Amino acid sequence: SEEPIVEESAAAALEIAKPDEIVRAVKGDWLKLARLTRHGEPSVRAAASTALARTEELRVAPFLIERLRDENPDVYRAAVAGLRFLSRDMEGKGLDSTPPANKNEREAGIRKWQKWLEELHLELDPRQKFEG
Repeated sequence: SEEPIVEESAAAALEIAKPDEIVRAVKGDWLKLARLTRHGEPSVRAAASTALARTEELRVAPFLIERLRDENPDVYRAAVAGLRFLSRDMEGKGLDSTPPANKNEREAGIRKWQKWLEELHLELDPRQKFEG
């Protein structure tokens, strides 16, 4: 299959490209970007998260919410910024651009984002269900 080659070249491009260019490069295929939010390289996860939000597709929100648990602060920041952009909620459900030191605070913010998503009543692909 050609898919792994496409994903690796997209991952390489993510490290140097601007988010809007990335969205154009994947021709709006947000599922390709979503897979890259789970890439092993933090810079790729962060860029993919930013690019994913730029698709303005609300169905990408589960992937961004998942990245709120990322240990890398750049990935976390990209996820928070992406969710704020998508939701037009600049308050960020209590999560700001600095990852909370307290795990309970982070989880409380994640639950608020999950509740926001549930209230949208979107039809989600089974691959978009929350991991934990």
